[in-house]
Amino acid sequence: MMEITLDNYQLEMFTDDLFDPKSADNVKNYDAVYYSENSDYISSKHALVIKKDDDVLKSAILLCSGGGTGVHDKSYRIADKTIYMCGGNSLFSLSLPELSLNWVKEVDWATAFRIFELSGDFLIHGELSISRITKKGEIIWQQSGSDIFVNLDGRDCCYIRKNIIYAESFDERKYKFDFDGNIL
Repeated sequence: MMEITLDNYQLEMFTDDLFDPKSADNVKNYDAVYYSENSDYISSKHALVIKKDDDVLKSAILLCSGGGTGVHDKSYRIADKTIYMCGGNSLFSLSLPELSLNWVKEVDWATAFRIFELSGDFLIHGELSISRITKKGEIIWQQSGSDIFVNLDGRDCCYIRKNIIYAESFDERKYKFDFDGNIL
C-alpha cells in the first residue's frame, strides 16, 4: 500500500485483487467503480481511498483491462488537484479529493507501466508504445518500436534526459525521441 499526504487529506492507493464487481460479499466496497474503456477482461484492480484524520471520506476502485499492473511510485502523478494513474493499458484521471472520474483513456494496447511529467503534458511508458498525452486525455503522439519496451535486467528502458526521451526495446534496440515524438 502507498500512502501520501495531500493538504489536509491522506490518499491510500493499493491493489485489491479480492474485489469482484459482480459480488455483494466483497471484503471492501467502494463509493465508485470505474472501468477501462475496454472492460471485457479485468486484469488489475487499483483502489484509492481519501481519508481525513483516519476517517474515510471517499473511495474508488479502478478496474483495468490489458496487462496486469500494480500501484507504485511511478504509476501515478498528481497535478492541479487531479490524480493521473496508470492501470492496465489505460490512464485514469480523477479529481481530488472527490475521486470523481474526469476521463479514462487507453494509452497502450497492452500495458501502461509508468507516467512522466513532460512540459505540461504526460509521457506514458507502455509495453508497446511511448505516448504523449495531455492532461485532458488527448493523445498527442505515440511511437512503437521493433519489440516491446521492457527488459529482463531491471534497467529503466524508458527515461527522459536533457529534453530527449530514451527508450529501449526487448531486442536491445535503442530509440531517441524529441518531445514532439520525432525519432532522433
